[in-house]
Amino acid sequence: MFIASAQINSVKGAIHDNLENHIEYIKVAAQQGAELILFPELSLTDYIREGASELSLTIYDASISLLRDYAMLYNICIVVGAPVHQKSGLHIGSFILTPEGGIDLYTKQYLHNGEEKFYQSSFEYNPILYVGDYKSQFAICADIENSDHPKAAAVNKVKLYLASIFYTAQSIDNLHLKMASYAKEYQMNILISNFCGESYQLPAGGGSAFWNKEGRLIAELDRHRNGLLLINLDEEHSSGESLYL
Repeated sequence: MFIASAQINSVKGAIHDNLENHIEYIKVAAQQGAELILFPELSLTDYIREGASELSLTIYDASISLLRDYAMLYNICIVVGAPVHQKSGLHIGSFILTPEGGIDLYTKQYLHNGEEKFYQSSFEYNPILYVGDYKSQFAICADIENSDHPKAAAVNKVKLYLASIFYTAQSIDNLHLKMASYAKEYQMNILISNFCGESYQLPAGGGSAFWNKEGRLIAELDRHRNGLLLINLDEEHSSGESLYL
């Protein structure tokens, strides 16, 4: 079974252009046989705080419906990020579009310092997804800085932990060490998707990667180029391939 991590450089606030770029990555991943593609935190808008409310989406937006159509057309689960308006407030969210036509939502549980001025934390939206035989759950960026988050996934017997992130060039090395530790401690496969280029006026760190349940780094993208990390997910012998687009 194949899964994919997209490493992109989104344009701030340009949902239409970013959506077109997402679709190109989805097509390539599907052509390579991927059953899931994971995009970075707030991938449809780029990482934003100020003005996030004006760019927020719901499960009923046309762009989300279009991605659902592509999920069904290409038989692939698509995980994309955007500000999300719910009755509970404005959240940093991941939309999960399934090949069966389903739309689900994960909301960021642990906010980064400063995000609380614009977003609200929520534990209400925390779906389980089965990718093949792999019970999977989601994380967004600062979630993975709190060990309670992956620990809760492990207690829930999750086998595949999917983290959409925005980490800078200065912090990506420490993140890799943390992910290797989590994977080994909690016996989970971990896939991360990060931006490259510049985001929020900061250099993004790239380094989208996959660790197996023993904590071994199987494959990663470099720190600077747009690309697709394709993982052959196997219980005993996972492998990876980097495709630069």
